[in-house]
Amino acid sequence: HQLTDAARLLVFAVAVASHAPWPAGAGGIAGSVAALVLGWSLPELALRPQVVTLRRGLGGIAVLAAAAALFA
Repeated sequence: HQLTDAARLLVFAVAVASHAPWPAGAGGIAGSVAALVLGWSLPELALRPQVVTLRRGLGGIAVLAAAAALFA
């Protein structure tokens, strides 16, 4: 659960640094809704090792994209 706290902090940091809180907030909401829908509708799917690896990979890509946006 601590990993998701870091993601929330990253969304907040991107919003502050880019002076674009609405798009960052909308992205955070969309990601949260997708995670909730997946977790509630198919909990067995969300815990499969392949899905966990995919989630972590996509999270890493999001972190790199945010870092690139912050330092560009």
